[in-house]
Amino acid sequence: MGYHILRAPVPVPQEYSSFAKYYAATDRWNDFAALERLVDSSMNRLQYCLASHLLRDSIIPRMVRPVSQSAPGFPLHHHDISLQNLFVDDDLNITDLVLDSSLITAFRSGFEAENKKIGRCIIDPGYWKVGQMVSRFMRLVNLDALQDYGHLEALYTLAREPVTSEDDGDITNSLPAILATRATSHDALALAGELAADDEPESEIRRREKEYFDAVGAKRFALARKVAFAARMNPRFVADGRLWRWLDAVVEYYEGAESDGLGIVS
Repeated sequence: MGYHILRAPVPVPQEYSSFAKYYAATDRWNDFAALERLVDSSMNRLQYCLASHLLRDSIIPRMVRPVSQSAPGFPLHHHDISLQNLFVDDDLNITDLVLDSSLITAFRSGFEAENKKIGRCIIDPGYWKVGQMVSRFMRLVNLDALQDYGHLEALYTLAREPVTSEDDGDITNSLPAILATRATSHDALALAGELAADDEPESEIRRREKEYFDAVGAKRFALARKVAFAARMNPRFVADGRLWRWLDAVVEYYEGAESDGLGIVS
């Protein structure tokens, strides 16, 4: 699985106010991932299985448009055209292109403005939505991103649109809640048992943990264990940027208190 943990997306620099805080977050993410060999654990693999079922049941159907609604293709000009920014199918048809999120609105408005000038039909907003979903879907299923959870959450949100104010405030419809509910189904519990059969022996997991934390220190081990405990206690737990920023603030507070001689004990 490499660095892919569905419920613990890898930190990225944009989420932090400084590179120092970003580096601290990556250290804490690595510490969390080192516990119980989380990346390759059956727990993590089960989460990806649940995500695939959610894609199959609730998201892919929203990405498919009836043949009667299909429209002729049109040429596109990309500001940074390269093989890394193009997706093609088995017949070498271009199916998607990657744009930086900050440029999407500008691209759409510019494209639609030029389209009107030459007298072409107005583009159905649904096509933009499907295009956005396909882009995130491809990044997710190809494991071609640092933050799989973010892509899954965006897909889930797009698939549910339009969302009423009542739905928006209902946490039982949130992605963590949906995944937690699916994890308790009979099929999911049976699958969890099958996946667990491929886990490494407990002795090997502990040996690797000890080797890692002997190198990084006892304080980081203690903090990682607290995060892991919170994850076990809360089936909706997601270790994303919000968690690492909060932990950074807590650590800074206690370190500041210790340096001031307040003697606060955690």
